[in-house]
Amino acid sequence: MEYNEQLKDYGILATNTENKIEDNKIIIEFAQIDRIDLKRLQEKKIKEIRIYGSEIQYIDFTEDTTIDIDFGCCNFKNQVIARECNFNNTIAFTQCIFETKVDFSGATFNCQTTFLNSIFKAEARFIKTQFLAEQSDNNKIAENDFRETIFEGNASFDNAEFKGRVDFRISRFKAEARFIETKFSAEQGNGEIIENNFRQSIFEGNAYFNNIAFQGRVSFKFSSFMKETLFIDTNTQNCIFDYTEFNKTKFIKKDYKNAETYTFKNSTFKDTLSFENTNINKLEFDNVVFNGIVTFNEANFSNKPSFTNNKTNSNKPSFTNCTFSNQFNIEHEHIQYRYEDIEKIIEEKIERIEKYKSLLNYRDLFRKLKSNRIAHHNLIDASELHSQELYARELELKYKDKKTIKEHIEKWQLWFYYKLCDHHTDLVLNLKWLVYTIALYVLLLGKIPCVYPVAIPVFCVYVYMRGFKNVWLTVSLAIVFITILDTPKIILGISNLFEKDLNPWQNFITTLYVIAIGLVLFSLQKTARKNSIVPN
Repeated sequence: MEYNEQLKDYGILATNTENKIEDNKIIIEFAQIDRIDLKRLQEKKIKEIRIYGSEIQYIDFTEDTTIDIDFGCCNFKNQVIARECNFNNTIAFTQCIFETKVDFSGATFNCQTTFLNSIFKAEARFIKTQFLAEQSDNNKIAENDFRETIFEGNASFDNAEFKGRVDFRISRFKAEARFIETKFSAEQGNGEIIENNFRQSIFEGNAYFNNIAFQGRVSFKFSSFMKETLFIDTNTQNCIFDYTEFNKTKFIKKDYKNAETYTFKNSTFKDTLSFENTNINKLEFDNVVFNGIVTFNEANFSNKPSFTNNKTNSNKPSFTNCTFSNQFNIEHEHIQYRYEDIEKIIEEKIERIEKYKSLLNYRDLFRKLKSNRIAHHNLIDASELHSQELYARELELKYKDKKTIKEHIEKWQLWFYYKLCDHHTDLVLNLKWLVYTIALYVLLLGKIPCVYPVAIPVFCVYVYMRGFKNVWLTVSLAIVFITILDTPKIILGISNLFEKDLNPWQNFITTLYVIAIGLVLFSLQKTARKNSIVPN
């Protein structure tokens, strides 16, 4: 085999080559290259080398490389090892294929680095590699360009540092992808260019993003994580999860020092989503599809999750226009809301129409969660969610501008059952109203004179000993007790309508009482029946 003599003198052993050498620049095309000696090239004062469409067996790197290197459409047949080497000029591997292991561990790239549209068929190691090209927002191409790169083996960027922007758009990680204690130091600019871009990347193996602080924005828009993904002690505030597809995913923090922000839009979780040991400041799910469960293990919320776009109170996580499969599950405490909670959030919104639309979102979400609980045969939680759905409906009617007569009636009906028994979920509240109704009727009827001298001392003694809390309930219980001892048939009410000794006032009071006690008793039996449900 005869090598090209001209190139051989420069440390390049090549055959079948088309080459050009001029002005300290070498251009080689369509060659079979057995070896490239960069140290020899530097000794020959070569400043720039361009190699295209060639097959390369070995390349010998020097400790300090000053040559501007450009490989295009080249095939590297053997290992490419450049551990702890310094590259002081631009280096580019464009549409190249690396057949075996590539190792740039400990290397330093001081200028722009490109692996555009290249294929790593074996392991790619960039452990403790420093990409030190300065950030330049005027350039549309990132300082570290890995666009459309395919990693068929494990890809390791542990303890690497990207001083400038890095672009992994449309890249494919077919095996394990590791970004552990990796530094993404590019500062967030004012332009539209994302500093750390993983847009449309596909992670087919496990992905690890551990102990990372992103100084600028990082985009996972349209990306897909097909296996387990871990975000451990990683700052997610600048992360963009939009149209992202997740499988099993965990967000883990080792301490509660910093409150984190998590935002997911138009995304899909195909398996379990876990937040472990996290201090959550804001958690938003907007138009997200959940096919698995969501767990919060030792997670600290500033407040419980809410379910609307709450711009004024960022401490409340939100689920807006989300879809829940029958496999979806979440601890009930994170979706449990009182009437007052919903009302308070809605009051923070300025426009009336905005309040109305937000309440529509509330009701839709509670309806979906209720259906999910029914699918899990969890009828008790489903009943509570039905109550929350009715809370939202009542407030929705309150803020609706044009209401029909039917809607006016529905609004007051919902208000009545909320106050009476919390929509048939609060048996104790229902019993309290039963006691209040009987006691008030007895006082107004005036048929048992002894209740008055008893009620007043009971009121005074209770206030003196316990304060005003539950004082009316205590007095009412005393009145009901006296009524049972003295004239129990008064409690029935309807029998009193046939008494001849009642004056018009007493007849009027009795008629109202019969209607009221009928509603209370009807609600009581319905509430008792619902509270007795035990899932199979």
